[in-house]
Amino acid sequence: AFANSGVVRHPELIRRIEDGSGAALYIASIHEERAISEATAFIVSSMMADVINAGTAWQARQLGFTLPAAGKTGTTNDYRDAWFVGFTPHLVTGVWVGYDNPQTIMRGGYAAELAVPMWSRFMAQATKGDEPDWLQAPGTVTSATVCRLSGKLATDGCNHAEVVDRNGNLTVRSQVYTEYFVRGTEPVDFCPLHGVGGGFWNAKIGRAHV
Repeated sequence: AFANSGVVRHPELIRRIEDGSGAALYIASIHEERAISEATAFIVSSMMADVINAGTAWQARQLGFTLPAAGKTGTTNDYRDAWFVGFTPHLVTGVWVGYDNPQTIMRGGYAAELAVPMWSRFMAQATKGDEPDWLQAPGTVTSATVCRLSGKLATDGCNHAEVVDRNGNLTVRSQVYTEYFVRGTEPVDFCPLHGVGGGFWNAKIGRAHV
């Protein structure tokens, strides 16, 4: 549904049967229904693209899969199942790792280490030659440039925000990024945290930790 603008098509094992001359003997009927709105499908797909670009499926990029794509890893309790389902606008593929009789695959057997590499190698071959296109935003979706910390519209100060990194060091980073919203729900107020140079944020609230 996410890859297909919110529409689910019922799976068909056999799409078409032809005789020796190419005449159609059987053509499967297409049954489809809307599961979620176009806006929801696009926004969630955009969120899941981060899973591959910088999240639990980041290994896909390291293994040479470069096309725009989205997906989600999954690991069950006691590491009995590991899977990754990911898609481009043209192909959806799921990989599951586990035993027919459920048991622990291996300690620490997360999907990121078990399923994602297999998915990546398959997709790199299956999509070879495909164009690097991505899903088109429907008219019900808009975008806005926002501050990662406040969620409000970004100001110039958001480009130079003081943050504390994981090692406890003070650094200056941009907190500006583009986010998608269902039209009418996008922020309309500007970030109250960052004046020029981020002075308000430092003086009134304290530094952010990232």
